[in-house]
Amino acid sequence: MNEKYNKILNNILEKRDISADEKEKINEIIDKFRHSIEKNLKKYHAEFFVGGSFAKNTAIKKDKYDIDVFILFDYIKYREKSNEISKILGQILKKSGYKTEIIHGSRDYFGIKLRSEFDILLEVIPVLKIKNAKEAKNITDISPLHVKYIKNKIKIKNKLSEEIKLAKSFCFSSKCYGAESYIGGFSGYSLEVLVSYYGSFLNLLKNVIKWKEKDVIDPEKYYKNKDEALKNLNTAKMQSALILIDPVQKERNVLAALTKEKFDLFKKTASEFLKHPSEKFFEKKELNVSELIKQTKKNKKNLAVFKISTNKEKEDIALAKALKFSSFLLFKLEKNGFKIIKTEKEFEKSSMNLYIIYENPVKEFLISGPPCKIEKNCADFRKKHKNTTIKNGRIYAKCKREFLDLEKFFYIFKNKEKKTIKEMNVKGLNLIKFD
Repeated sequence: MNEKYNKILNNILEKRDISADEKEKINEIIDKFRHSIEKNLKKYHAEFFVGGSFAKNTAIKKDKYDIDVFILFDYIKYREKSNEISKILGQILKKSGYKTEIIHGSRDYFGIKLRSEFDILLEVIPVLKIKNAKEAKNITDISPLHVKYIKNKIKIKNKLSEEIKLAKSFCFSSKCYGAESYIGGFSGYSLEVLVSYYGSFLNLLKNVIKWKEKDVIDPEKYYKNKDEALKNLNTAKMQSALILIDPVQKERNVLAALTKEKFDLFKKTASEFLKHPSEKFFEKKELNVSELIKQTKKNKKNLAVFKISTNKEKEDIALAKALKFSSFLLFKLEKNGFKIIKTEKEFEKSSMNLYIIYENPVKEFLISGPPCKIEKNCADFRKKHKNTTIKNGRIYAKCKREFLDLEKFFYIFKNKEKKTIKEMNVKGLNLIKFD
């Protein structure tokens, strides 16, 4: 069995690993950027530091690459004015001739799209150069410590970087990768920590299937037990399905964004792979609309797609808003008697497509009233509803549905909920039905 696993995993590494030639070219692009701003950085007592997957040699092959570049500002000089370092970095980049996109966060940082044969977005992030998490003035100050922690683990066990790449590829294909709120999955750093802790990709999966909801994983053993860990964590950061204590900041849960949906999906997919190992678990599953239409017709159901776009420019915020609105929309559909059989979501930059397989409402439905023995309440119920019936000692009202088809619902919904739609930052909302 181990031979079968090894053959599959070796094949995946060959496919997903970035070639030495590509790495060299990407490193040349980063070095060129470094040299172009280094002179201006020195004037402000700042250093250039490559972070993220590229620095740790844990990046996997993708259509586009987001590369983190941290600009480390001297701690002694800037600790009392850390709120100024974003503005200073913006000036440095402008002086160096770069057009930037300001990305708003807990501390603003900058996006730079570089022209090359690769689709590269540099995310240039100002941070304080700190020695430990206690010195941090902002959550982003800690990120370079994460890089150093994982690099040290890989230095001790060189093959660890390959095991991490397998975990990222598996998670990415399973749609569990990404800590953005619209995904609610595993961040790259969380997978790096988990693989470092368990020692290999396969050991990670063998432990994943044993995980229970709200388990606490403490790689550096900061706490004696689960109870002690929970007492020291921020309550707001303990809502996730699994808790992973940050090895460089013991008060932080690395998996704070992990939803139960993605936790369950990861466990299920891990179990399936261990039972029936195959390369298909590492293949990204694109939504097959033709198959969805075929499945719907076979089961004599209905299929539609809602196209939702928002007025937010930053992708993760835009998609989080779209996802939140989709939940509101589904709630309204179900409230109006539409039976939702299945949903599929497709994300595109700052918009999403919500596919629903559904049944139209039945013409009549029952509203439950009070028990018959409460005569006054029953009398009030009869005044409100004309067509009533008694069943098992309780009064019910027979009511007619306002909508019997999706198009009529959608037309009224868009007009009736116009204010809410605007408040939820939705700028585009369209319906396509598949007959």
